[in-house]
Amino acid sequence: MVVIPYHFRSKDELRKWLWKYLSDYHLTMVPRPCFARIPSFRALEVATARLTEEPAWHTAATVVITADDVTLEARREALRAGKTVLVPVPRTHEAWRLEAVSRADAQVAAMLKEIDRFAKRVPLARLAGAPLLVTGAVSVDRYGNWLGQGEVFGETPSALMQSGGMLDECTRIALVDDKQIFEDFGYLTEAGDLPVQLIVTKTQTLAPKSPEERPRKDFSNSPLNIR
Repeated sequence: MVVIPYHFRSKDELRKWLWKYLSDYHLTMVPRPCFARIPSFRALEVATARLTEEPAWHTAATVVITADDVTLEARREALRAGKTVLVPVPRTHEAWRLEAVSRADAQVAAMLKEIDRFAKRVPLARLAGAPLLVTGAVSVDRYGNWLGQGEVFGETPSALMQSGGMLDECTRIALVDDKQIFEDFGYLTEAGDLPVQLIVTKTQTLAPKSPEERPRKDFSNSPLNIR
């Protein structure tokens, strides 16, 4: 555990600190550097295998999976399982819809550079009603708060992770490395930010703590812990 002896003044400051931390300690996989990206990490296949053991994965016939490098193996596993996969197209209001892709084609069809050969583009609104979202993150905390790479870096439209948005009612799972998990950055969240309901890493599956478990103290003057 690394103890950070100050609180972050903004989401952007947290992002930049964590990108530097992950890069300085060589904790990410290609593409590098991870700055302005959703980081990928070693043993991703192990984390993905853990994801596929979850009941929410097994019961979902349709899965929304973000267009991150860290979710590549999740897209492949979903296609191999015969699921319909919806992938939001970055910087647009469209999504790739992958349906009835053969197991033989799943390896290639899940790759962003090849996905247009196998997918049909549909309006992003078609994601509404999907039962499961699998996403990467720059960071999450133990209370389920989620942090993406930020609008300035081309983040998927915020409707995906905003209260009242098209995926408000779905199960939201974040796929991250253990070093991307903070204890609590809830003081940075804004009205409408949706938490994830499950955090999956290569070593553990975490159900977020409830707000009632948060210690009664002033977080604005407390250190954060990154695990």
